[in-house]
Amino acid sequence: MFRWQGEDLILELKVIPKSTIDRLEVDTDQLKLKIRAMPIDGKANQYLKKYLGNLFSVPQTRVMVEKGQNKTHKSVRIIQPGYLPPWVQQC
Repeated sequence: MFRWQGEDLILELKVIPKSTIDRLEVDTDQLKLKIRAMPIDGKANQYLKKYLGNLFSVPQTRVMVEKGQNKTHKSVRIIQPGYLPPWVQQC
């Protein structure tokens, strides 16, 4: 789901593009990110960076897709998040 690496937060996500809404769902064993962007020409990855940047209060340049550039399962690094949602704080 997620882990810390120094001051960076590493998220293991299942990304679902072409959704009707943008929403991050937290299950017991998985994070699902539903986004409206289409998976064409990297648009979904750019949208994912923007969405997660807003969620964690960091610029898009501090959101990096480390694994799964062209897949639905991704490993994403948030460099020094400025805000932690409650589901991160609880763990």
